[in-house]
Amino acid sequence: MPIFILAAAAALGGGLFLYAAFAQSRIVIGYDKGKPYPLTVQRLSVKLQNGDAAWLRPDAAAAFEAMRATALQDNVNIQVASAFRSIAEQLVLYVKNKLMGPQTAPPGWSNHQQGTTVDLDTGAPAGTNSTYAWMQRRGWEFGFQRTVSSEPWHYEFLGVGARQGWTG
Repeated sequence: MPIFILAAAAALGGGLFLYAAFAQSRIVIGYDKGKPYPLTVQRLSVKLQNGDAAWLRPDAAAAFEAMRATALQDNVNIQVASAFRSIAEQLVLYVKNKLMGPQTAPPGWSNHQQGTTVDLDTGAPAGTNSTYAWMQRRGWEFGFQRTVSSEPWHYEFLGVGARQGWTG
């Protein structure tokens, strides 16, 4: 029985999902430069735009929650399109985007799989709404910076107060 559960968990994205569905944190398999490792992620108070729970590494989650609360005080409602991704979720996105674009990191190589990266709703076309403007002004104060010049929705948690390199 335990071997079956582990095999099923691996097939469903590499995480061990042996916990109650309402858990506030969980241990999953994260990836850094293709190497798997156990990663604790924490549920965010905001859901993904598709209605699923959004998860980040605990330090990134705490910074995100503080950032979102401050943005709400400024009448900016930060919405999350993507956060932590399992290996299965990254594979589906990689194959889909290989056919239709935009370019996506291969499974095991995405910063989303480290639990430190969020894709935000930054308007249509991307980079045109109040969230984008607010993030450009204030996101770094909470450790979130744009790190991919071609993706105005992609923000990585680099540490509170960090201001490293290009932020777009």
